[in-house]
Amino acid sequence: MQRIGVFVCHCGTNIAATVDVKKVVDVISKEPGVVHAEDYQYMCSETGQQKVIDAIQNEHLTGVVICSCSPRMHEGTFRKAAEKAGLNPYQLEIANIREQCSWIHKDMEEATEKAVILARAAVAKVMLDTPLTPGESRVVKRALVIGGGIAGIQTALDIADAGYEVDIVEKVQYQGRDISSTYVRKMLEEGDVKKADRLLGYDYFITGTVTHGRSIGHKKLYPTANLLPPPEKHLPRFGVYVTRVTADGKTYGGLTNIGKKPTIQGENPVGVETYLYDFDGDLYGKEIRVELLDFIRPEMRFDSIGQLKAQLDHDIGKCREIFRDSWIVQEKGKADG
Repeated sequence: MQRIGVFVCHCGTNIAATVDVKKVVDVISKEPGVVHAEDYQYMCSETGQQKVIDAIQNEHLTGVVICSCSPRMHEGTFRKAAEKAGLNPYQLEIANIREQCSWIHKDMEEATEKAVILARAAVAKVMLDTPLTPGESRVVKRALVIGGGIAGIQTALDIADAGYEVDIVEKVQYQGRDISSTYVRKMLEEGDVKKADRLLGYDYFITGTVTHGRSIGHKKLYPTANLLPPPEKHLPRFGVYVTRVTADGKTYGGLTNIGKKPTIQGENPVGVETYLYDFDGDLYGKEIRVELLDFIRPEMRFDSIGQLKAQLDHDIGKCREIFRDSWIVQEKGKADG
């Protein structure tokens, strides 16, 4: 169980004139995991540091938060004090309530509220801290210059003249247009995954854990592996795609629908449903990777499950023909086999 100590500095009147230090101590002392909270005029003084040392040793603290000035000023000071008390110095966090709070606010209530927020954030962070050991890593004395314009070339020449190796990275173009994330997203939104794959340099993919759906596919249509993509995943145009699926270390051809299944009644979240060719097994709870290779058609609403089934029969046949004529999945299968 974590035992956190919080120390709030007055910094003379630099903090205390604008922040209600006593209130900060009172509020933060009630935070889960906080077993010690106090304030002092100058925490960076020898007396203030000794208060930190005593609390670490007497209260068996596992983490410390100092609410004071910028960590650029005294983080090293407090880390040395923590280490002297037997606590790993990297289990100490600074909440900057001077430069980020008292110096930029005039209203005490507003400043105090913000100071509490900063203190809480530091407590949450120190809860996640783990003991660290300082070390050194060998540095390769080599420079990377991004951009091959006049400034980039001159910079590279200057660095080279100083005796260092230099690499220049220039923008890459495709069909006369700079490759960018905006360009890739536009192609995905249009459903042009072939071009998006070329721009990315790899096949656009979606990964996730297979979840239980409503079992309509197993009962009336085709069995599918269902994924719920994370909200931050930029999905392509809703529709049906030719895909390559990696599951359980093997690769299969797939037919994937991305969208909300408009034919199926009820609230349907955006999902990724994939039918795997020549697969007979259970993937529930397992992670799979779905790579998009080609766009077949947009997502459509059908008047009945029967019409949807007929369209899927057509899609599956078309997709199988694509696999038969393509080396993509075959070559991938050889590599896996």
